[in-house]
Amino acid sequence: FAGAGDSYGGNNPNIHWVNGEIDDIRIYSRALSVSEIDSLYHLGGWALEDISISVPELSAGAGDTVLVPLNVQFMGSSSYSSAEITVSGYQIGLDFIGLDTANSLTGAAGWSYAVNETDSLLITAYAGAQDISSSGVFCWLRFLVTGPGCTIVPVNIESAIFDTGSDSIGITNGGVTIEPIPVYGDVDGNGAVQAYDAALILKHLVGLDTLDCQGLTNGDVSTSDTLTALDASLILRYVVGLIDSLPYDSLMLASGAITMEDGILVPGEPLDVEVQLTGGDNIYSFEGLLSYNANHLTYEDVTWSDLLSGFNIEVNLQDGSLTFAGAGSTPDGQEGVLLTLHFTVNPGFDAEETAIVLERLRLNEGPEQTDVAVSTLTLGINAEDKNLPMTFALYPNYPNPFNPVTAIQYDVPVSTMVELTVYDLLGEEVITLMKGVVQPGHYEVLWRGENRLGQAVSSGVYFYHLQTPEFSKTLKMILLR
Repeated sequence: FAGAGDSYGGNNPNIHWVNGEIDDIRIYSRALSVSEIDSLYHLGGWALEDISISVPELSAGAGDTVLVPLNVQFMGSSSYSSAEITVSGYQIGLDFIGLDTANSLTGAAGWSYAVNETDSLLITAYAGAQDISSSGVFCWLRFLVTGPGCTIVPVNIESAIFDTGSDSIGITNGGVTIEPIPVYGDVDGNGAVQAYDAALILKHLVGLDTLDCQGLTNGDVSTSDTLTALDASLILRYVVGLIDSLPYDSLMLASGAITMEDGILVPGEPLDVEVQLTGGDNIYSFEGLLSYNANHLTYEDVTWSDLLSGFNIEVNLQDGSLTFAGAGSTPDGQEGVLLTLHFTVNPGFDAEETAIVLERLRLNEGPEQTDVAVSTLTLGINAEDKNLPMTFALYPNYPNPFNPVTAIQYDVPVSTMVELTVYDLLGEEVITLMKGVVQPGHYEVLWRGENRLGQAVSSGVYFYHLQTPEFSKTLKMILLR
C-alpha cells in the first residue's frame, strides 16, 4: 500500500495504473488506517462495509441445545448504542428458546433487549447507555434441535441496523447441520443388521453405489469417522456371532507385502498377471486400486484365490482402473497368489512395454499404501515378426558379466507354459522373470539385477532357469557392481 502522506492520484509513484485501473500497489511495512483503506477501496470502485455481521456454520445432534452466535465486526471507528436484527429460516429444524447475552458484547455493555418471534421471523432489538465499538459475539441465539439428522437448517440474518441505520452492513449467513443418530450396522435402514449391509459398504467404496448421510453414519461401526472395508468385516463378524455388539472399535492391525512379477506379452493373445501376498497376517479387509493402459490391454476378468474364499469382494472397472474392496469374517494370514488379472493384449499393441500398477492398497484400517507394486510387461517377438523356431532354446545372456541390466533370450516352438527364474549361488530363488502361457516365437527378457521385492542384489554368480512341460535348461551369469 502507499506510504504516509501519499495521495491516491493517478501520478502517485506507489500506485501502478493499467488502462485506468489499479494494477499494483506498493507494499510498505506500516499498518494503514481504516480511513486510508476505505479510500483505496473506493478508489478501485469497491464497496467497503462499515459493519460486518455473520452467522457461522455449526453442527449439533437431534435433541441438543445449540448456541448460535451473531458475530459482529465494526470496520470504522464509530461506536453504537442500539441495534435491530431480524433472523429467519430456522423454523423447520430448530426451536427458538431464547436470547443469551452471556460472554457477549451486549452483555458486557449491559444492554437491554426485546424479542418477538412470529411464524417466519425472529425480531430482536437492543439498546444501552454504554456504547459498543469492539468486535466479537454480539449475542447468542439459543435453539433446541428438533429436525431430522442429515439436514442443514439455515439461520439467516434478514436485516440489521445499528443506531439510525446510516452505516452500511455486510451479512454472511450460516446455519446448523443436524448430525444423524447412528444405528450401527443397519446401513440400508431396514431395521436389521445383515450381510447385505456389509455388501452395501463395499459397493460404496468401489463406486458401484452411493450411501446417503444416514447410511454412512450407520456403517461406521469401527467409529473411525470414515467408512472402510473393515466396517463391512465387522458387520459380517457381528452377523455370524463372532462379536457381540456394534460399534466395535478395537484396534485391528494387519500386515502383508504385495509383489507383482514382470512378464512377456504377445499382441492379440491372453495375458495373466498374478498379484502375490507375502507375510500376510490378521487381514480382515482390504481396499485398492489397480491401473493399466487400456490402449494396450483389454481387461477380461479377475480371479480371487482360495486365500480369500470367505471374503465378500466388490470390483469396479472404469477407464483403465480397477477399484476393489473385500471383507471377511475371519482373517487371512497366509501367503501365495492373492488374485490373478486376466487381460487380452490389444492386437495393435506395438510399444516396447506396458505396465500394470497397484497404485493404492489399504489393509484393515491401516495407513493407505501408494505405488505398492508394478508388473512391467515387455513385447515378445512372435511368429508374425520372424520365422517360427523349430526347437526350444535358452541362449547365453548378453552382456555377461553385466551391470546392472542383462538380456535373456529363449525360443518356444509351440504354445506352452513358460517359467523363467533366477537363482543365487545357494539355489535360492531371486526372482521369477516370466510365468505364463506364451505362443511360438523368440523372446527376450531383461533382468535389472533386482529381487522380487525390487531390491538390488549384490555382485556374484547367478543362474537363470527356463522350465516348460517339454524343456528345461539352466545357464550361468555374473553380476558385477
